[in-house]
Amino acid sequence: ARELVLVFESLILDGSGGEEQLRHVVRTQSNLGWLRRFPALLLTASNDGTSKIWRASTGECIRSLVGHQNFVGSAVFSCDGKRILTASGDCTAKLWSTESGRCSLTLEGHQDMVCSAVFSGDGEHIVTASGDCTAKLWNANTGQIGRAHV
Repeated sequence: ARELVLVFESLILDGSGGEEQLRHVVRTQSNLGWLRRFPALLLTASNDGTSKIWRASTGECIRSLVGHQNFVGSAVFSCDGKRILTASGDCTAKLWSTESGRCSLTLEGHQDMVCSAVFSGDGEHIVTASGDCTAKLWNANTGQIGRAHV
């Protein structure tokens, strides 16, 4: 399998004159089909609790998704590119609008960090996997839990 590694750095001003440089790293060995579908945008997850959308051609950060209370370990585009799904150490997954950057759903119900969150092929469902040893199937439009598996 081919490996793609992308590193973006952003500079954060802390308000008191200090600076903190953050590294957003994407490493994948999976199918790179998403890159062919959305060549203009890249998506990163970060330990600072954010996910960022980047313009691939320039490396410019065009949007930050802010709302998690702990690290974001996973971030994925929906198949149509209109939504973003993030999974976090705060025991939640969140659904975001790619265009506006607004959170439209917070999926709560896990007792430990959400390690991974993915869309179904039709975009109607979301599957989350957690450190609590469960996987949950959610309705992507309502946020209702359809099934939980231990």
